Amino acid sequence: MKVKGRATSFLESLKELGLAVDSIKVSPIFKHRDIHCDDFGPDIPVDVMWKLAECHISMTLIHYSVNVLKACVNESMAGSDDGTLAANGTLMGAGKQNNNAKNHYISLNLLAPILEDPWHFPAAYLSDRPVEYPLGVNVQTVVMSWRAIPYVAYSLGAPQTSELKSKNAVLWDRVLD
Repeated sequence: MKVKGRATSFLESLKELGLAVDSIKVSPIFKHRDIHCDDFGPDIPVDVMWKLAECHISMTLIHYSVNVLKACVNESMAGSDDGTLAANGTLMGAGKQNNNAKNHYISLNLLAPILEDPWHFPAAYLSDRPVEYPLGVNVQTVVMSWRAIPYVAYSLGAPQTSELKSKNAVLWDRVLD
């Protein structure tokens, strides 16, 4: 499976990150909240509220581009420079569209040669324990952990004319960029 990632702020074209050793795991994480009322008691909800979703993507890559990987790591650190931290509290998207230099989300494309449905995550970043770098004499594989969110651009500091809406926000689609 090929993995293509584009750090939206400074990699201008789609770059191939690498090839997966085995299957890539895409795990949608749905958020729900129970709605309770007295007659149903404290344990059984009368209804359940949908509270959006995110995705966790895990992969092990081989034959990867060191430069594209560095760019993905830097962008996932809010635009840092190879281990030098960006300021605490820096917003990853900064309210900007995905193609803006101040937006640090990565457009992640997953392609499988035998599947006709590719996965495209417009707003992804390396998260938690983002990368496990092998140091040694064995085959150089890299283990990666991604998080994708349904990011929507907004205006920072400008008066809002309407509330930020989650309806129709894209977590993933099937159109590669």
